[in-house]
Amino acid sequence: MSAQTPVVANLKQQVEARLRQAYKAMGDGNLEDLMTFFADDAVLQNPGQPALVGIAAIRAFWSNTLAGFVARVTPYVREADEFGEAVVLSGKVTGVMVSRANGAETPIDAWFLQVYRRQPDGSLRFWRGANGPNPPESA
Repeated sequence: MSAQTPVVANLKQQVEARLRQAYKAMGDGNLEDLMTFFADDAVLQNPGQPALVGIAAIRAFWSNTLAGFVARVTPYVREADEFGEAVVLSGKVTGVMVSRANGAETPIDAWFLQVYRRQPDGSLRFWRGANGPNPPESA
């Protein structure tokens, strides 16, 4: 075991805990708690849509999303690496988005690549990220 292993494990645990907080806020429909996850200058790139640039655009996106859907999704971190003030992680999210209008479930199986910036207080906030659908599994 290398001397870096405990640091990497601790970092992965810290990022996973931060993600769990954000996804709990999504599931609870708690926009205010969810917004504490993002840096003010965050950029989020969803597939087939213009980039969401800045906290106001991200707030509007999540406000609309949470008004229309209940999020029942779980993130899984594959890898987390720290580079100075940045933490890069990759993973996937699975679950369903449930329509508030009619209860219809939209399956979610997506990849994500995210960059977090360490804040002056030592906490991590989402700074840059992209996501998209996972390819179908081959038979």
